[in-house]
Amino acid sequence: MWYRAKVLFMKELEILAALIDYGRIVCVKAELLQELPHVAKSFYAQAVHVMVDPRTPAEYLNYQEGDVLAVKACGMMEEGITKVQLEGVLYAREVVIPKQLSFAPLINENEIPDTTKGVQWPPSVLCLLKTGDVMSCTVLNVLLNEEDNRDEMVVAIAFEDIANDLECIAADLPTDCMEQLKNPEFNPSIGDMVAAFSNEFNSWVRSIVLDAGCGHWLVACFDFGFIEEVTEIRYIPSDKKYKKSPALSAECLVTKSLFPREDLFCEGRIERNVTLNAKVLKKKDDCLECEFGPNGDQTFCFVTLSVWSPKLNSSAYATLNDGKLLPDPTLDIVKLTPGCSVKIVSYFESLVIYVQPCDAKSKLLMMELHDGITNFAVKNSALKEVPVKGKKYICQYSGDMKYYRVVVKRIINPAKIHIYYIDFGNEETVTNRKLYELPPEFEKIPSFAVKIELKKEFSNVLSIDARKYLSNLILDNKELVLNYTDGNLKNAELLIHNHSLSDILKEFINS
Repeated sequence: MWYRAKVLFMKELEILAALIDYGRIVCVKAELLQELPHVAKSFYAQAVHVMVDPRTPAEYLNYQEGDVLAVKACGMMEEGITKVQLEGVLYAREVVIPKQLSFAPLINENEIPDTTKGVQWPPSVLCLLKTGDVMSCTVLNVLLNEEDNRDEMVVAIAFEDIANDLECIAADLPTDCMEQLKNPEFNPSIGDMVAAFSNEFNSWVRSIVLDAGCGHWLVACFDFGFIEEVTEIRYIPSDKKYKKSPALSAECLVTKSLFPREDLFCEGRIERNVTLNAKVLKKKDDCLECEFGPNGDQTFCFVTLSVWSPKLNSSAYATLNDGKLLPDPTLDIVKLTPGCSVKIVSYFESLVIYVQPCDAKSKLLMMELHDGITNFAVKNSALKEVPVKGKKYICQYSGDMKYYRVVVKRIINPAKIHIYYIDFGNEETVTNRKLYELPPEFEKIPSFAVKIELKKEFSNVLSIDARKYLSNLILDNKELVLNYTDGNLKNAELLIHNHSLSDILKEFINS
């Protein structure tokens, strides 16, 4: 094959040349070079030196030579390198946010706050407060930072003067959006205010567009202080006061605490979804200095409240990749043989059941495993950083506060991490403060939760009695016999006293 090339260096009869359409440098003999036809000189070089955005999640970077990638240029770096964004992976783009609290943004002729440059970020609710005012603060998120003791919270603010705004946003906006038909031609710009359907709140919320992909958008939900990738957006009705209502969330930095740290961020004081009061002690140009506590008679700590804004340098936002979630991490699972003794550890409505082996060796190993990871967790600190997707950790289960092995399935942010209990089959959403490193000797042990699907001839909808029966089998650690053919655990049978579990459940459902 003949290729276009640019001569870089010549030494005697050998030439170092760059294949300008393939991005390679080769060494060739001089007799293999020919004059490039004039028509071929008019085409641009096809090979482009690019750098993928450094925030791209690692699971998207496992491509090899020959893979076809869809990318979007998002800036030129030094030395002619083009910075690109992979299609399906969105990143927060910078928008203009009014942060001064000494005055409210100017109102334009349409009675909509003018925040310049076409960006529609509303003024903060903090602009409306003055020294001596008391507000209600609902804690949406807690971010602990042990390195420099900069413990922060994200709070949603409410007080009597904005009661109508709260009712409008919470009740009227979802109704208007449900009545509004989806418009495939609606293509908002970065910085535009839209109504987005949040899976976090299962409702329509006011949002600012940070980036746009094919059928999905990265938005800042400024009333609740978080970033989310969504697939449903709507116009903000112009005849309502949605765009004129202030942004309700704020960043809350603890400056002084009246309690030790572990006694401040705990159940009964400061935790997610608790509502506390804040009294303004001093108003500055960019923040409010407040005392923070349950009421006027008791103070937990002193804080500064400032305008919430999305963190543009955050690593690896979760992405939908054009509507598809990333594949689950692969696990090494214990092997079960037909006729072995097992116990049920979890089940789901579709009669997907997770079982554990019950032989003496497995029981002993599980006991040693649980003792080992418990001793390690109580002697060590929880994670301070964001965990790695697909990696195994120790997690404190909220159901019994004991420690178990997990694998991280998906990361939304440090306060919302989807995990899977590899020895029991259930899942949970936790913060990074519930996770601990897993020592290598416990990581090598195979997962004990084995997924099976019962052979059945009845509806997947379990009756109350059927669910009670399965739950009692779990609570009683009842041992059953596992049978399956052709190595197919998707058509398995569990026997209890020689009776089929499928037949027992069928009787409960039919009755």
